[in-house]
Amino acid sequence: MRYLLIFIFTVNLFGITNNQIANLKLAYKVGKNIKANDGMTFEVALSTIMLNETSGGLFVIGDRYKDIYYILHNGKEIKIKPTSKKFIIFKHYTKRVRIHKGTLKPINACSLGKFQIKLSTAKIMIKKYKFLKEYRKYLKDDTRLANLLLLYDTKSAKIAGAYLLDRYNTAKRKKLSNPYYRAVSAYNGGWYNKKYILKFKKNRKLILHLKRKYNW
Repeated sequence: MRYLLIFIFTVNLFGITNNQIANLKLAYKVGKNIKANDGMTFEVALSTIMLNETSGGLFVIGDRYKDIYYILHNGKEIKIKPTSKKFIIFKHYTKRVRIHKGTLKPINACSLGKFQIKLSTAKIMIKKYKFLKEYRKYLKDDTRLANLLLLYDTKSAKIAGAYLLDRYNTAKRKKLSNPYYRAVSAYNGGWYNKKYILKFKKNRKLILHLKRKYNW
């Protein structure tokens, strides 16, 4: 009983388990070795993104459902495509879009691993960056690439780090303000995802606290 109480106290004190801490430390270590031309490294960003995306590795399959979108019109729900102009107008200005969970997607269409990476994104990064060239053998086999993202955390972290680096470089090339946070935002979709950035900034404080406490 005494040991159980100690365990519960440890989890509740930081709101995080030892396993999550180990996952975040791995992400921090990998991100430290991914460097942009201007010297920017991504240790804090990559570990915080893991916390954002999967609560430090608790969930490894995301975007599992093919969502069906509707708008409310005269009291009835009308199906609408998310690529249509009406969808954009209703979503951003009237907030009248309703989302219904559809059918399960095939695994190769989901976001995978502790960093929630799609196979399509992983393939682009592997082809683009030389430090990922050892993974090119997985490009023609979706099953093997999916297993890499799901089971091999260091490899998955490197691919996620490459994507973060890619977004950072693109933001700088486009001369966007604050390319670091633009890259973080773009990781989850869009150059300015305010909700995601706010969540990132909150979780970043926890990562910095863990860094100091465990001397990462």
